[in-house]
Amino acid sequence: MSDSVTFRGPVSESAAPQAPAPEPQTPDTPGDTDVAPIALYSELKGRPYAADHFKVSDIWDMNEGMQADLIDIDGYYRDLVQKGDLQDGKDSYKQFIKQAEKVTDTKNANINLKIAKIAEYAKFMNRMQDIERERDRWQ
Repeated sequence: MSDSVTFRGPVSESAAPQAPAPEPQTPDTPGDTDVAPIALYSELKGRPYAADHFKVSDIWDMNEGMQADLIDIDGYYRDLVQKGDLQDGKDSYKQFIKQAEKVTDTKNANINLKIAKIAEYAKFMNRMQDIERERDRWQ
């Protein structure tokens, strides 16, 4: 073996290269959906996030039934976020939809049936919350 082996010494933190700070994104930048909360998505984009999630953003407003269903789904999600039951974000929204698909047994259903059933589930859950609030008010 050779005695000329040299090991690296410790690197001081001030000498470490600094990564440039990422530019803050505004709603006009292409990546704004990563930054914008899902609960505010419809105000920023002009369509419910469910339209993008279910990949029907091109046709969501051509069918009044689908439009109302997607708005109902997002409305229920917003209510859960405002109550503090869910955190606002894409991962949380995916889990919310996954749970709704499980409850409504629509994991493998076509997209129209899936949206309609999840919307009915959201309406039902909203009615249940209204009944609970009314009950609590009178007790």
